Amino acid sequence: MEKLQVVLLESVGKIKFGMTRKEVRDNYEVKGEFIKNGFSENLTDDLGFCHVYYNDEEKSIGIYGPDREMESILFGEKGYYE
Repeated sequence: MEKLQVVLLESVGKIKFGMTRKEVRDNYEVKGEFIKNGFSENLTDDLGFCHVYYNDEEKSIGIYGPDREMESILFGEKGYYE
């Protein structure tokens, strides 16, 4: 298991909030991509150990760690929950 450093409101591992989809993919191998639910308009990247959410500008805004790899938790940029 990879150890990730979390900086609240800034980054998880090598993924910084505001990075483009390409920048994220340059740092991590993508295992798949999917639409999270019926309300989602943008594809989510599945990196295996986490899911990365993007806004309409293709910039990372949230990172979710499924409970099989780490505690189930969602990290988001400032304003993510507003």
